[in-house]
Amino acid sequence: MTGTIVHGDGRGAKIGFPTANLKLHKQSQKPVNGVYACRAQILPDDIMYKAVLHIGPRPTFKGAKVTVEVYLMDFPQRKLYGSNIKIFSLFYIRQIKKFSSPEKLVLAITQDIKTARQLLSNK
Repeated sequence: MTGTIVHGDGRGAKIGFPTANLKLHKQSQKPVNGVYACRAQILPDDIMYKAVLHIGPRPTFKGAKVTVEVYLMDFPQRKLYGSNIKIFSLFYIRQIKKFSSPEKLVLAITQDIKTARQLLSNK
């Protein structure tokens, strides 16, 4: 899956998990909605980052649109808008769900990152 990094709502950064929002390239196959462990490469760099990918609605936040966004683990924060990104090796973690508060969402994301690190540790 490949896409271009575009501006999002900034919600991820506000809760401590800045994400890169993707506009998928036309030839990319979008998997079913869910949360995935994956590897991501900012093109044309050769570095592969462990990542958590979210595809689908964000029901915890009213009015939030459907997104494809990726949280890059251990990423040296820098502006990526307009950069292309390639996503590899998807491992399904969980389905999308509505959390009762942003704090509960933060706990779930923290667990998603732990799970992703485990899934990607030998891959």
